Amino acid sequence: MSLTYRDAGVNIARAEDALSKVKERIARTRRPEVIGEVGQFGGLFASPGADKVLVATTDGVGTKLEIARLLDHHEVVGADLVHHCVNDALAMGAEPLFFLDYFATSKIDPNVFSRVVGAMAEACARFGVALLGGETAEMPGMYAPDTYDLAGFLVGVVDREKILGPHRVREGDALIGIPSTGLHTNGYSLAREICARRAMHERSASLGDVLLVPREELAGATLGGSLLTGHRPYLAEFRALRQVADIHSIAHLTGGGWEGNLPRSLPNGTAASIDRASWEVPALFTLLARLGDLEEMEQFDTWNMGIGLVVAIAADGLLPIAVLVSGRGSNLQAILDACASGELDARVAIVVSNHAGVPALQRAALAGVPSAVFTLRTYSDRAAAHSAMATAIAGVGAELVVLAGFDHILAPIFFVRLRGVPVINLHPALLPLFGGRGMHGARVHEAVLASGATESGCTVHRVHPETVDLGEVVVQRRVPIRPDDTAATLAARVLEQEHAAIVDAIRRFVPAEAVTRG
Repeated sequence: MSLTYRDAGVNIARAEDALSKVKERIARTRRPEVIGEVGQFGGLFASPGADKVLVATTDGVGTKLEIARLLDHHEVVGADLVHHCVNDALAMGAEPLFFLDYFATSKIDPNVFSRVVGAMAEACARFGVALLGGETAEMPGMYAPDTYDLAGFLVGVVDREKILGPHRVREGDALIGIPSTGLHTNGYSLAREICARRAMHERSASLGDVLLVPREELAGATLGGSLLTGHRPYLAEFRALRQVADIHSIAHLTGGGWEGNLPRSLPNGTAASIDRASWEVPALFTLLARLGDLEEMEQFDTWNMGIGLVVAIAADGLLPIAVLVSGRGSNLQAILDACASGELDARVAIVVSNHAGVPALQRAALAGVPSAVFTLRTYSDRAAAHSAMATAIAGVGAELVVLAGFDHILAPIFFVRLRGVPVINLHPALLPLFGGRGMHGARVHEAVLASGATESGCTVHRVHPETVDLGEVVVQRRVPIRPDDTAATLAARVLEQEHAAIVDAIRRFVPAEAVTRG
């Protein structure tokens, strides 16, 4: 009896039958540019036109496939494959056009195949991507029984002048982190090894036991379910952000974690300053790190740690400000918090102090904001110190200077060096009352109480060369005086209003387009 291809383990009819089960779902991904039908030797797609650049990406799902197989949850990896490739394309500034897949296994299981490829088709349809074709391969001997491998290939398009990348990034650009939904599709070999070793340590019956036990750290969810959370697509966020900001580059945090991906989006000779306190690492990562006894560096070099996309936008997308401080820095903290929360379309480019070691400088350091100290003792006179101060502020491109508890009167040279940059000051009283030389700190509140006034408050005003508290009022906040007030109790209530007033005042200097965006 002669040998057949089927005898060798390959059943072409089985592959065709499996494909027929998803043809209708594939058909729903068709775009006007598609030419012909699925099933030809190559997919045809009309050229997008002149001055357009095609962007091609390819990737897989990695060993997340094994967890999907163990837990019989195949749909997630089909969608993940599309999402991963879409994210890689948008990192270049491209809109996705069409997608092709490669599904390889030892023996096709039509049920598994239809679930995987069907999920791919649905993901493509959601984003207007044509599933143009693919390849299904039975390769007995290459894969263990009931296992399969996936690869995806996506082509997108971008206007030549809108290609994103390191060439567009400038020093001082702001970085925006967009959260992930978990490991996405990377670092699963390490996660699986952690789970496997845990199974041995706990003498569990199988890896499945470790994956299916509800975990208190995960709010009762299982480790397996958390590991199979889908790879988040960012196309909607990309499209929205592109409408309101000048995007320079995007880092898709995939294999290699932070160190392996963020530098790829930056030009040579530059570095990124990341505020680790600006997001909370999800419980899944901290649980895996604990179970595997991982060093922090290993975690960040392998996983995204809760941030899936890092977007570099033009510095003028956020108003760069310089904050001058002399003491505690509680008003500085209010500004930092408002910037971090998005309440204020601004960023603190530098914190400047005339005293070393003050708490305000510690606040700047914790927020990852550069700082500089210019004490009078290190300069020949006040003018020299303030000239150097202005030069540092100009060097970071600050477009607004905010005096938040700064106890020097600025020399005229400061304004010359920063010609055209507005300077505002926060004063703890309702100007023009209780202003002028010597009226600062507790003295102001003591003077207010001694006057018999029924209200006090705070004022943010413009600052001009050699004037003291005489500039135009930007914002005022009022505070009623109580019969039992002391200078300390009044100061505490005024301080609360100062925090709101300084943020409100800065907001008035944010460009109109940024206000509209917010």
